[in-house]
Amino acid sequence: MVLPRTAVAWLASALLLCARPFPLAAQEDPSEQLGTWLQYFGDNRISDHVSIHTEAEYWLWEAASNPEVLILRPAVNFHLNDGPFFSLGYTYVKSWPFHEEGARTTQNHFFQQLILRSPMWRFRLYHRYRFEERWIRANEATETDFSTRLRYMLFLQLPLTRRTIEPNTLFLASYNELFVNTSGREAVFDQDRVYAALAYQVTRNMCVHTGFLWQIFSDRTLRRLQSAIFFNLDLR
Repeated sequence: MVLPRTAVAWLASALLLCARPFPLAAQEDPSEQLGTWLQYFGDNRISDHVSIHTEAEYWLWEAASNPEVLILRPAVNFHLNDGPFFSLGYTYVKSWPFHEEGARTTQNHFFQQLILRSPMWRFRLYHRYRFEERWIRANEATETDFSTRLRYMLFLQLPLTRRTIEPNTLFLASYNELFVNTSGREAVFDQDRVYAALAYQVTRNMCVHTGFLWQIFSDRTLRRLQSAIFFNLDLR
């Protein structure tokens, strides 16, 4: 079944309406800003059972200015017959405050994750379980805080213009990811992320996403435009 062009246009309009910014006057609270996340992801296959994950993210407090976070995340993936795979990786996180007088932080994480695929009807459905060991230090501090965190993501893709996702296919991408602190002095609930996007499979190895994300904390919700490129090389 091919989705009519009017339906595709309606989905695009809905995303834009969700992302509509509030007036900029008197905005001193970061939760009132419409921010931007720019992302790159790559899973580069080097053998039948091993691939190298590369990832870079740059977040902005506002739509086109005021840096918030830089993330660099390499990992090694171990595949089982093109089905589930397990990853071991490292994450570097550099954070900037919304106001200049706030504290900058540097984080170093090690993580382990498992990704499972469970197709249903025309959906591509994925479950990602990630456990992180996190060392966090404010630039002005002399001590480093250690904590652990569990993340669960339910991610789905639905082709809109073809029956399957292949080159030249427009599709819907969405996920919900829950973050739970498992040690340290922080509250158990860390955050929840809800994401919806229109995506386009350009070639067999590359696709692009443009969407909107709600980053939900216990005391505020941040709204983010999100643009991502996925480029997966097969080097076997």
